[in-house]
Amino acid sequence: MIRELFQLDLMKNILNKYKKDEIKISKHYLDYFNNSEREISPGEIIKYLLEKEFYFVEKQINSWIRYKLIYEISHKYDLVIIVKEEQKILKVVSAYKTNKKIKEKWKKSLKHHMMK
Repeated sequence: MIRELFQLDLMKNILNKYKKDEIKISKHYLDYFNNSEREISPGEIIKYLLEKEFYFVEKQINSWIRYKLIYEISHKYDLVIIVKEEQKILKVVSAYKTNKKIKEKWKKSLKHHMMK
């Protein structure tokens, strides 16, 4: 898989193309959520995508293209949401919480690609 930085403004444009009913959560994620293996509800994920500001985006390229978005949840945790554009929908592939140590690592190497 190829991973590359992606411009925040371009990602905002992609997200702005979709309405709430055009964002779908993958069956894979729903299975994890229903088995209590994920804490973030599908409704919360959609709210973050439509209403919150992310501070980092990574484009992941394989035989498909998907995007990893990072949102700040609290002083201790961030939310990672991975999305993929499909026919007329934005599909949430996965979402999970991660601690801030990861953010500090990104900050050191990618200063000019992140929002404060």
